[in-house]
Amino acid sequence: MEFVKNNILTLICAVVVLVAIVVPFYPMGATKKDLEQRLQERVSVNGSLTSLLHKPRNLPVVDPSNTAAPPQLEGFPTPDAIAKGSEVKGAFEKQSKELMDEVIRLNRHTPLVPNVLPRATGSAAFTFRDMYNESMSFPVPGMNGAPTAPAGTIYKFLKVGMPPSLEQIKAAQDNLYRTRYAPQLGGAIPGGGGGLDQQKQALLKEFNDEAAKVPELVRRQVAETSMIYMNPDTLPYDQTFRAQVAPQPLAIWQAQLDLWIIEDVCKAIQDCDGKAANVMQAPVKHFVKINIPRPLPYVLNPGQTLDGELTGPAPKVFDIPNAGQFPPVMTTGRISNPMYDVAQFDLDVIVEADQVGHFIQSLSKNRFITVVSASVTAKDSGALQQAGYIYGPKPVVELTMKCEAVFLHKWERELMPDVVAKMMTGAPGTGMDAAGMPGREF
Repeated sequence: MEFVKNNILTLICAVVVLVAIVVPFYPMGATKKDLEQRLQERVSVNGSLTSLLHKPRNLPVVDPSNTAAPPQLEGFPTPDAIAKGSEVKGAFEKQSKELMDEVIRLNRHTPLVPNVLPRATGSAAFTFRDMYNESMSFPVPGMNGAPTAPAGTIYKFLKVGMPPSLEQIKAAQDNLYRTRYAPQLGGAIPGGGGGLDQQKQALLKEFNDEAAKVPELVRRQVAETSMIYMNPDTLPYDQTFRAQVAPQPLAIWQAQLDLWIIEDVCKAIQDCDGKAANVMQAPVKHFVKINIPRPLPYVLNPGQTLDGELTGPAPKVFDIPNAGQFPPVMTTGRISNPMYDVAQFDLDVIVEADQVGHFIQSLSKNRFITVVSASVTAKDSGALQQAGYIYGPKPVVELTMKCEAVFLHKWERELMPDVVAKMMTGAPGTGMDAAGMPGREF
């Protein structure tokens, strides 16, 4: 015992050393692993706090046109600064909502027939068929250039004219003879002047001279009473609407999309022409052709619907497998998606040479139309006048464009028939695979 008393400190140290040697071999691996995991978590938290502490603070950029680096925040925001920031944030959110509401208002279109969409069935379908045919019916010009039958709403809207045909010119000449010369000539046939006395021969010559001026007079009358020339095949007419049966919802939907695009183009023409009195003064002289191919396909990620929202950037046409089978890719690369539909179309007009830019701007102003390419070809006004197109004194060109129109789902989705929505999303049983919609018969 005396030895232990005299060496107590040494013995204690020896025990501590022995415990230190034995403990690592004691079976406590789970506890060690837990401690190491907690240590790593603390290290991660410490790294995050350190990064947050030393991270540079910048003032927010509220001007979208400002591309300069944002100024650095010199200190932590005070309560007044935080309150001001909340006020600015609330005002920004309010303006953003108002801007979106205005965008939707500008993009919203009205169906040709109220309540026909989205159901597109019953009597409304027949009404749509009849009104579609009326809207797309080309007016037949009479002897004086006025239509002999009621023009469709599109042609009324633009105040369309068409150079008279040879038959119509001949009818005008016959009418001139019948009303002014036949009574005095005793019914003699023009050109058969044999046996007429000198007075009647002079009268017949007067008629022949006046009849030679009729073609120019009738053509000029059309130019003076019309705002624009159009051709019978200018607009894409869907032949399925000639049937006596009710059109299907898909046909009605596609025809309505066409009408909305045509409506926007016609309004752009009217805006560009402004207060012009007739086609000779109007910047846009001749609506030659519009072609609207089938819609582009959709790109929907798993779980996405056509409800008008995107969870990321809008997809591009390059994201579509086998995209080469679809219409040529526009420079924008836009593709129909949950937020909007994209419709491509080709537009061909004859316009005054110095008004090309004005018309392109009119297409896009307050309309969701993008002109993605354009080409210009000079036209011989003199040669065209011989064919009956009197464009006026200014040089004219033929403007050929490829365009895109965008329709937002925020308003369009509520009008979309269920069968169309299912086809666009590739729903089972529709015969489609989200690659697009079947073509139209023109």
